[in-house]
This record gives sequence, structure tokens and C-alpha cells, in this order.
Amino acid sequence: MQVIDKQPKMNAVERFGGPCQLVLERQLGGHASCVFASVTTLDGRSVAFIAANDSIQHTRIAALGCSVMSLSEAFGREILKSQCSYNVIATNHGSIVTVRIPCETPRFALSVCVDHGENMAMALRMTLDSAKALAQVIDA
Repeated sequence: MQVIDKQPKMNAVERFGGPCQLVLERQLGGHASCVFASVTTLDGRSVAFIAANDSIQHTRIAALGCSVMSLSEAFGREILKSQCSYNVIATNHGSIVTVRIPCETPRFALSVCVDHGENMAMALRMTLDSAKALAQVIDA
């Protein structure tokens, strides 16, 4: 006898959106320097997002974040023959750190943007710590 699962399959956004949103708010929501934080799938869908203002488009950030991660990984793999740990974009207005979330199924990325008042080491540490917290929630 064949058992049929009548539960609808949830996609990654439906399944992890709420828990990831809570992690972003807890980890990064209180940082005055945080401009935005975005959890994305590697195919460019927005899973969770926080921002300092409403003018930032989460869908555009998701698409760009996964593209940056993919390009960084390809560049590291092809040129340096090594795995990319993270990507940093530094400008006069601030920095964006993008990292793959280290969960069992590596299909998510986190991008964190900070303003020019935050130093690079703190931006990287905030992003890596948040990615680790997100992985724990995703793997739970």
C-alpha cells in the first residue's frame, strides 16, 4: 500500500521566513549602523529582510546578494582554486558583507550592509555571527 503525503510541501521562503526574520531582528535589528540585512536563497528569492528605511527593495537586494555570492564563489574557485569564505564590497557610504549561511543544506546567503561609521572588522563579525545563528535555526 502506498502512503500519500497530503501535507503541501512548503518552499524555503514559507518554511524559514519567520524564524530567519526573528534571527535578523535579534542579531542585527539593534545595530544603529545596520542599513539592511537580507537572507536569500541561492536562486535569488528573499527569505527574510530588515532595513533601516522603507525605500530599500528587498527583492532587488535578494537578487543582487545571490548574484554577488555566486560570482565570488566562481571567481575564487576558478582563479584561486579555493572556496570563497565571504565577499566584501566597500564604498564611501558603507560596506556590504555577503556570506553563504553554513547550514547542512547550503542553499542560503546572508548580506549585511552597514553605514560608513562601522569598521570593516565589526561588519564582518556581525555577518558571520548572524550567519551562524541563522544556520542553527535553519537546521533545527
